[in-house]
Amino acid sequence: MLAKFISYALLPVFYIQGITVKRTVPVLPEPIGSRRGQNGVGSPLKLLVLGDSAAAGVGVTHQRKALLGNLIDNLKLHHQIDWQLHAQSGATTADTIFELDNIGKQKLDVIVTSLGVNDVTSGMRATTWLSKQLQLRQKLIAKFDPKLLILTSLPPMGDIPALPQPLRWFVGERAKEFDQLLKNSCQGVTQHLSVDVGNIDGMIADDGFHPSANLYKVWGSKSRR
Repeated sequence: MLAKFISYALLPVFYIQGITVKRTVPVLPEPIGSRRGQNGVGSPLKLLVLGDSAAAGVGVTHQRKALLGNLIDNLKLHHQIDWQLHAQSGATTADTIFELDNIGKQKLDVIVTSLGVNDVTSGMRATTWLSKQLQLRQKLIAKFDPKLLILTSLPPMGDIPALPQPLRWFVGERAKEFDQLLKNSCQGVTQHLSVDVGNIDGMIADDGFHPSANLYKVWGSKSRR
């Protein structure tokens, strides 16, 4: 209750700090590299990576070093992977629901999503976001019938160096709330994947916000398990 009161009292500060962050944090491009292809040997596996700038690999220069590339590296020795990436910087859960209309209906084995950061910073209520997540999940299952749907946890936004205090504290608490709802909602083919590495040294890109190559490597390894 006290935290909510403090949050409301500090809303003008959060607003000003948010504008400052948008002006001062460098905008990194999405990495180059193919977004669809086939790799590996072994049993067939159809993979889709879906979501926001982290799913797109912002923070590294090539898809080989991003989440997609690390997933492929972890799977290609045992699977013939038919992979595709549909992700865009700034994407919210609602944006991604619409993006699914651009992907043809097909049978997929594994879907990995990365969503929530842009929903947190938009000011959306956590319960509204969960409703959108459930809508997305329903559409993914109906359209692609995956064997496994991996929902990546929200990052520990309270540790992101590009965000000043008290904004960092505020979005950090919101991210925890969002992620707990996401985790509690998982059932059936859905699985919550935590990529919290504890110590973030070396895990953040030069912009102080996005994952570095080191974090993408950890993320890809954890997703494979």
